[in-house]
Amino acid sequence: AGADFTCARLGSGRVSGGGAKGQGQLGRGTTRAAEPAPAFVLGVPGASALATGDDHACVARMAMAARDVLCWGSSRDGALGPGAVGAVSTPARVAAYTGELPSMLALGLDSSYAVRSADVFGWGQNADGALGFTGAPAVVTTPALVFSSMRVRGASARGRGACWLDNRDAYCVGRNDGLRFGTIASEGAVVRGATR
Repeated sequence: AGADFTCARLGSGRVSGGGAKGQGQLGRGTTRAAEPAPAFVLGVPGASALATGDDHACVARMAMAARDVLCWGSSRDGALGPGAVGAVSTPARVAAYTGELPSMLALGLDSSYAVRSADVFGWGQNADGALGFTGAPAVVTTPALVFSSMRVRGASARGRGACWLDNRDAYCVGRNDGLRFGTIASEGAVVRGATR
């Protein structure tokens, strides 16, 4: 679920959604009016992973001729990858892959993360350390390596930050507002690394 829309990946690999679409977050080619009845997102067969942010959504897709990540909705601060501007109402390719496809996606307010094997890639807004990059631009428009480990078992994002589980350790990037990362880091500190 996003801020005011929901999406679901069906067993067939298609994606359906309903709710507000003022930012194109339903992926149906329009930004007009809300749609309470679920309907299919355009051009997304073979979805193997799905995630929603506040106003955008992404899928990892393995179609006959493509292995890629597609995103749609609000492109605020690079959340939809390279070249996206404003509201993108049809799925647009962020990255293409040979070999293994990302197995998990996690989307925050205006940042996106893809997990491929042991690697976490991120793009979008890097403010407050949301992507974990130091000395990097405030906005990262193409997927860049955030973290590499033995094996990532789960990932989640919210606001400007994300966490993932690597075997028995939790790792997070972003600002520790409200001590949300469960770490000894002080309130509001920017965290990049293990939270224990």
